[in-house]
Amino acid sequence: MTEPTESFDRKIARAQEHFEVVEAEIKAFRQRHPYLIIKYGNPNRTEYRVQVRERPPEYLIVTIGDVLQNARSALDHLAWRLAGDDPPRETAFPIYEKREDYFAKDRRGNPAASSGVFRVATLPAEARTFIESVQPYDGTEVGRALGGLHYFARLDRHRAVNLVGGASQVVRFNAGRRDADGVLRPGAPGEQGSMDIRLGQFDDGTVIATFTHPARVDVEFDVTVDVGLSDGIPGQPFVPLLNALRAFVLVVRDEIIPKLRPYLAAQTARPWSPDEPSRQVDLGFVDMNLGEVVLSSELPPDEAPPDRR
Repeated sequence: MTEPTESFDRKIARAQEHFEVVEAEIKAFRQRHPYLIIKYGNPNRTEYRVQVRERPPEYLIVTIGDVLQNARSALDHLAWRLAGDDPPRETAFPIYEKREDYFAKDRRGNPAASSGVFRVATLPAEARTFIESVQPYDGTEVGRALGGLHYFARLDRHRAVNLVGGASQVVRFNAGRRDADGVLRPGAPGEQGSMDIRLGQFDDGTVIATFTHPARVDVEFDVTVDVGLSDGIPGQPFVPLLNALRAFVLVVRDEIIPKLRPYLAAQTARPWSPDEPSRQVDLGFVDMNLGEVVLSSELPPDEAPPDRR
């Protein structure tokens, strides 16, 4: 494998390394069966509750932050390389949820300093067009992944993101009557019931599914248990951790960088010029002061040379 030479390549490679650490830790956590789904019921009602045996490992928050920050900063490093040798300090890879913010203008009708257009003003036209096409407000998969990366990276810069256990969107549900062999068969024609499935963060004892049904009807319910990223606001949904981090890394590595690499500006070499005049100086005590070299033939009284006899 070739060693990355661009700073944005090194950043995203580091994000991948951190992701692999998180992935291994979460897989080990799952193998310990930290959550149990327990069935409770009576002839006309069935409930499924979660029993929390172990919380997600909070020490991973720092490593998760490393994934987020390296992936996000890879985009800004890429934008600076696209802008050439001396980009404006406002240069960055913009990620905006609203189109009007990306194209915001000031009172004079020029791009506002807070707009996405302003941040990419010195990039090649082809790069600017591509970056605008992958903004979250366009609703593409790439845009949604970039929006998630930007959101959680910004959150992580100011406070810790939360790790939570919870039920994902993958749910399997069957209801009916068991035959003599114990096989669940469809209920009688016209039989109806009601169900209430709550997907979200786990607390010990949380009722995650309730089914009301006719007598002697049996219910089979299964839900995929996951570890998620949360912003810590009560009642807000969580994002499945590994799926999200994987998407954040891959969208930068496989979608953004390859599409923009052809537009990288050639960096100007800055060799030593043989035509620059040289200065003749007397060797002696050299004092560096704000970039100026002050030469003296005498040492300060308190800095006599060591006796080397």
